[in-house]
Amino acid sequence: METRIEAGVGWIEVTRGGLSVLAKGDDALRDRLISALEAAPEDDPVDVVTDELTTGGVRRAPDFAIADEGSRRLLVRGSALARVAGQAEREVAAPARGPWSEEDIDDGVASVTLVGGEPEVPAGHPEHAAEDDQAPEEQSEAAYPEHPQFHDGHLISPLLVPGAEEEPQPEQGAEEPHHDTGDLPAGPMVLAVSCSQGHPNPPDASNCRVCREAVPEQQAQMTARPSLGVLHLSTGESVTLDRDVRLGRAPKAGEDATSEPHLIRISSPENEISRTHAEVVLDGWRVLVRDLGSTNGTFVTAPGGTPEALQAGQEVAIGPGATITLADRVSLVLEVAGQE
Repeated sequence: METRIEAGVGWIEVTRGGLSVLAKGDDALRDRLISALEAAPEDDPVDVVTDELTTGGVRRAPDFAIADEGSRRLLVRGSALARVAGQAEREVAAPARGPWSEEDIDDGVASVTLVGGEPEVPAGHPEHAAEDDQAPEEQSEAAYPEHPQFHDGHLISPLLVPGAEEEPQPEQGAEEPHHDTGDLPAGPMVLAVSCSQGHPNPPDASNCRVCREAVPEQQAQMTARPSLGVLHLSTGESVTLDRDVRLGRAPKAGEDATSEPHLIRISSPENEISRTHAEVVLDGWRVLVRDLGSTNGTFVTAPGGTPEALQAGQEVAIGPGATITLADRVSLVLEVAGQE
């Protein structure tokens, strides 16, 4: 397989062995990536690079495209894309939601070309002068593209257009950007009863899971399931439980997955955390934790209880206040929205 890079202005490239990296940044970022690779020659180079690119958090990671001929991994984020040529040509782009896309490169692929998005034009470049000569009403809105910002798999907001007095409104009929409130998007249909505030609850609930008010007697009705809470990571990040979650150094969705889970990547320089370490599964109104054969274990601690080690494939139901610990390194606490 041959790997090519088409880097425009404002993009840097790093190649090492069979690894090719294209990222939006400057020479300082290139030097950091090279130093990180040299410092960890035995580690998976893709993991080393993504660890370095996300040192400030997934939300602040630059756009990038990575191809590794050794592990056959291909990752694309933001405005970068990859052109894959085999029996047929196709493009791999970042997902509409999620921090980046990742897939395996098939054996039949002849070449992969990593391409940067719209090049950034430096100040003083002739193109800037041409734009400045235009009347304000003639300047294209495309000069200020909206760049999706992600937090743990959630699209949280677009960048504000420079100089704009207010946030641009979505086009008529367009989907509103999803803010990580814990309320949207709605899940599958489930039987539910509601409190006086209208919060959906499991059919056997006597008190509301959100506001703690009493739930009056009523006939359960089918309704779209709300998010079942928020997982707060000890790293300072969080993820809304509106769908399943997979956690690890480089997690992937299972082959039998019926919907796309949140893929939460956790930095682990010493590789204590497995690539796909554990998952949180939503089953009706239940929140289940399952170990996925991790090397150093998954532990669940109920409020006021002691840690319980899960066997590979074992799952256990958890409630608000429960703590999930991965390899004794990173912990996650379940909180139901509205509860302290």
